Amino acid sequence: MCGVDVGACRQGTQICILGRWGPCFGEQGPAPEECDGIDNDCDEAIDEICDCPAAERRQCGVDT
Repeated sequence: MCGVDVGACRQGTQICILGRWGPCFGEQGPAPEECDGIDNDCDEAIDEICDCPAAERRQCGVDT
């Protein structure tokens, strides 16, 4: 296997050809982090660039 299996990342498969590992096929590598509730960059932290969790609500406005 090759690659990592963390967050949105998935491992791929390599085949040994004439005693050498070939390229990694089928892996899903890291992507830039988005505010979508998924660990897109595969660093075990979800939405660390976001000010708030996806779909969270809070009250706002003036309290009179």
